[in-house]
Amino acid sequence: MDYSSRGYGRGFGRGCSRAEGPFQRKGVRMTLTRRVIIEALDRADGYLSAEELFLIVREEYPGIGVATIYRTLQLLEELALVQRVETGEGRARYAMSRDKDAGEAGVGNEVVLICDRCGKVIRQPKAAARCSELFDSLSRKAEENYRFHTERQVLQIHGLCAGCTGAPSEKSR
Repeated sequence: MDYSSRGYGRGFGRGCSRAEGPFQRKGVRMTLTRRVIIEALDRADGYLSAEELFLIVREEYPGIGVATIYRTLQLLEELALVQRVETGEGRARYAMSRDKDAGEAGVGNEVVLICDRCGKVIRQPKAAARCSELFDSLSRKAEENYRFHTERQVLQIHGLCAGCTGAPSEKSR
């Protein structure tokens, strides 16, 4: 199968172009498999579990294994290119960092709403921007009091989404 005809050739999208610098700095090769995974994450509407990502990628790249997905997600998290959240359903969910400085240490602060019933994760980029002073203060306190170096902060707010409560969401009003 010719994967370049499906968008997996030289002309990768913004997800791969953002990843190139961090990959080079770490001395890690940008393989076709990694490109496919990064692009699938970048095109995703929200957070995906490793299993969901595997099913998406396997449709266009049938030779991929689930272990490759897990290893790549671990690498992308180490490089600060993905955000990982624990939803309480026994598995993590991942999304590409939307921070303009993705891949740099100390970036990637995020506020997310997590539905405890269906596992839906809703990003709150405006809230994360408004919380930046709080995140900075918490990082300083962690360093001062515990000599703990903070790399990123994720504020997770758990509850029930509009679909699970039957209430209209703010966007649908």
